[in-house]
Amino acid sequence: MQELIPVRSQDQEACDGSFTVNVVVGDNIAPIPNTAQLPDITGDCNTIISNIPTATDNCAGTITATTTNPLNYSIPGTYIIHWTYSDGNGNISTQNQNVIVNSPALPTTTVTSQVFCATNQPTIANLQITGQNIKWYDAANTILPTTTPLVNGQTYFASSND
Repeated sequence: MQELIPVRSQDQEACDGSFTVNVVVGDNIAPIPNTAQLPDITGDCNTIISNIPTATDNCAGTITATTTNPLNYSIPGTYIIHWTYSDGNGNISTQNQNVIVNSPALPTTTVTSQVFCATNQPTIANLQITGQNIKWYDAANTILPTTTPLVNGQTYFASSND
């Protein structure tokens, strides 16, 4: 059992033993970001921001940031996302986060000629090449699926398109 102790203020006590207590209910503390400094995000021409930062508020608890900036990036460059944490009581804090979008590396190969056995039914998928988001083309600039059978003596072209 807890003992309740009355709070009295002598300058506000009335003659009948009652008293007045001023109570202020409110929130004037801004949310505090859970990560002091947001890390840079580095990606390629298909960068999608899916890790949204959070903050902690003394009344609202965990708050997920919002932004009016895009969260998808397809053009190389450096961008800034302006994150806002609002607790709904007029208290706001903000953070910035850099997004660095790099051009994908061009496809490369260490061999200029590759030999395949026709009985193995080789396809474009069997060509030795490194790169990101590789697309294959023929001489007419037609995109070829990786299941396209290889033709003896034909030249195939590759690009790193998104």
